[in-house]
Amino acid sequence: MEVRFWKGKSRLPGELAGYLKFGDAAIITDQDHRILDINAYYEQTTGYSRSSIIGFKAGFLKSGLTPLCTYTSLKNELRMGKPWSGVFTNRKKSGEIWHSSITITPIHLGDQWYFVGVFRELEQ
Repeated sequence: MEVRFWKGKSRLPGELAGYLKFGDAAIITDQDHRILDINAYYEQTTGYSRSSIIGFKAGFLKSGLTPLCTYTSLKNELRMGKPWSGVFTNRKKSGEIWHSSITITPIHLGDQWYFVGVFRELEQ
């Protein structure tokens, strides 16, 4: 994975570190939706290690099974600085389909926006 652009300027702001202590899978991205960090529950749920996905765009998990209207709704709410909740169908590292309820909350720090996503795996 090429992450030269990432080094030195992609550190997670200290104000966001507490979100990684959640008991559900949590992911934090920057305003370009690049993954800054994930917690241990995210690793356990998806099979992706922290070191293998930091720097990737969060959309790399897409399965193609989540309706387009879900992403439209998501983008509209986040652009207005509002949290969004919905259901995603993504793929785990194993290729297995993963249905999850997610809430994504935009957080403005300084002149940057960050997005904190909290996933809860749904029964199949």
